[in-house]
Amino acid sequence: MTDLDLEPIRARAAATTHGPWVTHLDDGIVEVHAPDGKRPFTAWLDDTDPLQAIAHADFGAHANQDVPTLLVEVHKL
Repeated sequence: MTDLDLEPIRARAAATTHGPWVTHLDDGIVEVHAPDGKRPFTAWLDDTDPLQAIAHADFGAHANQDVPTLLVEVHKL
């Protein structure tokens, strides 16, 4: 296994608004909301499968909590 520089990943995770973030579907738009009410990102469905668009948004929303958790586990290795 090669050495992995985790510091840039930690820095990116630390720079985000702390979660949990949630996903909302409203009139063909998938929005991800942070606890402070801001919307870090929005996706328009267009011709995209709505379930796929929601899955993408959910992945991004959960990354806010998942990445720091994974970093802790990697550090234990």
